[in-house]
Amino acid sequence: MDMKELKTKINNRLKYGCDIEDYSYLENGSAVTSDGDGIRINLLISTIDKSRMYGGLSTAFNFFFALANECGFDVRIIVTNVPVTQETADSYPDYKIVNSDSSDHKQIFDYTASGGKRPVIHLRKNDIFLATFWTTMYLADSLRKEQKMMYGVDHPAIYLIQDYEPGFYKWSSEYMLAESTYRAGKIIAVINSNELNGYLKTFNYNFMNSYTFTPRLNRGLKEVLINSTEVKRENRIIIYGRPFNGRNCFSLIIAALKEAVARDDKLKSWEFLSIGAEHKNIELVPGVTLVCKGKLSIADYGNLMLGTKAGISLMCSPHPSYPPLEMATFGVKTITNSFMTKDLSTFSPNIISVDDPTIGNLADAVIECCHGEDGVIDRTSGYLDDNDQFTSIVKDIHKVLLDEISKL
Repeated sequence: MDMKELKTKINNRLKYGCDIEDYSYLENGSAVTSDGDGIRINLLISTIDKSRMYGGLSTAFNFFFALANECGFDVRIIVTNVPVTQETADSYPDYKIVNSDSSDHKQIFDYTASGGKRPVIHLRKNDIFLATFWTTMYLADSLRKEQKMMYGVDHPAIYLIQDYEPGFYKWSSEYMLAESTYRAGKIIAVINSNELNGYLKTFNYNFMNSYTFTPRLNRGLKEVLINSTEVKRENRIIIYGRPFNGRNCFSLIIAALKEAVARDDKLKSWEFLSIGAEHKNIELVPGVTLVCKGKLSIADYGNLMLGTKAGISLMCSPHPSYPPLEMATFGVKTITNSFMTKDLSTFSPNIISVDDPTIGNLADAVIECCHGEDGVIDRTSGYLDDNDQFTSIVKDIHKVLLDEISKL
């Protein structure tokens, strides 16, 4: 929660005696017609800052670039959350920053709100929207409705789905708003992982087309892995520790570690590190502390995994998430949880997938890792495959878009 959100919450409490959420972030700016008539792919994304390009953001850009290269259409990156600075724009030398109608082939448009309102946005008849998170799909659907009123067209939106995002919230207004985006008209769904695809199928969403891709190891981590030699693994447990992201079950990991260390004296001599987010060090038992290392560079993260015996990364979600796959590939004996359609034990023998992730069962898994054999690095997995994971998907989407546009 930033200071503006906190101020709004306090003001509502004082004025109304209750919380009333501010949904201005779901409001578009005024839409006007464009003089452009070519097909244009519009990527809606929270930021273009490459220093934030981890996980899902990195995947979103990789997919966008693959689609743009395949189609050859004009492209526009619509930045929705973090204002575009000259420094971030300079890292995209082929793109031009635009703030009005433009015929440039590659554009960056700062669509962040200033003074509470987003700027005017120009819409072409053949603008196609690519959403990357539920809030951007909500905006995209609203823009499509404006486009339909202007031009009488009803183009599909492409929706890159990387988790079941309603689950990021309690059952609430936000849950319903996020869930509504899976039913927002004509959708070409591109789903990150077979596990997530299986989960979404249980809801019977009526996607126009649906494609699934499997995660790949981050290229920077792959370079560390390929160039590595076998090193002595230290008696160390690393956890993916994100206390401010409930789905990563930070408190459950801490409780399991405390129980495991209390039950097994051997663990009292081990090192415990938390990576992924900043927080204060946490005492597990007297004399044993979980030390926070925060967010590491790719190289430091890779080298840490190479010298580590065990890891824990939980995800209360149908998506596998990246850390368990990365840890296991680097030879770390990795504890994670199953969830509905997800069982990562099939990914690697280095993974212990706990079906019933109670405190006691997770503590058992920690002790098992402590006394078991070291994991083995996997340099041959398809997870390291250099072939573009999106090639066949973007070729098919290209054909679908051309067919849809030709009907109008």
